[in-house]
Amino acid sequence: MTRSAASPDHAFDRVERGLLVVTGAVAIGGGLVLTAILVMVVGSITGRELGGLSWIRGIDALDWIGPVRGDFELVEVGCAIAVFSFLPYCQMVRGNVTVDFFVHNAPPRVKAALAALGNLAFTAVALLIAWQLTNALVEKSTASWVETSMILQMPVWWGYVPAVASLALLVAVCAFTVVRSVREALGPGEPSLS
Repeated sequence: MTRSAASPDHAFDRVERGLLVVTGAVAIGGGLVLTAILVMVVGSITGRELGGLSWIRGIDALDWIGPVRGDFELVEVGCAIAVFSFLPYCQMVRGNVTVDFFVHNAPPRVKAALAALGNLAFTAVALLIAWQLTNALVEKSTASWVETSMILQMPVWWGYVPAVASLALLVAVCAFTVVRSVREALGPGEPSLS
């Protein structure tokens, strides 16, 4: 008997593939942000060193050479964006660190049941963090006095927006992985990752 196009398994597989594509794209975006930060830091350090040379300081056309203004603020925001963007993909591909010393030789269905419990706990934690970060975003963006960074005067809440979006995606992925683990516990069990 073949599965129909509207079967639950087919729909589940489509959701899984879609989440893999979306989380992969978000993770790649985070990697690009991290790469941009790396290039900026190298440029800032190079500019700081070159700008300190007396022969460069003496040439008016090169007076722009120096460190990137607000580089540490950009590193702070960029790294936060990158870290939050990697979390959904890591959860989707079962990339989180687990300690399976006691269940290493357990049957695949038992491993899947334990994974379902772990995924459920992670869903609750992700939801709590997303809720708190969303509250902070709303508070910081609607306050009568907008908090800004020291050098660039960039509103602090700007960095919260991509983090909240990534956490919303993480919550959706965590909920999906709970369902996936329950299906595996009731079916063939957790696949071997080795």
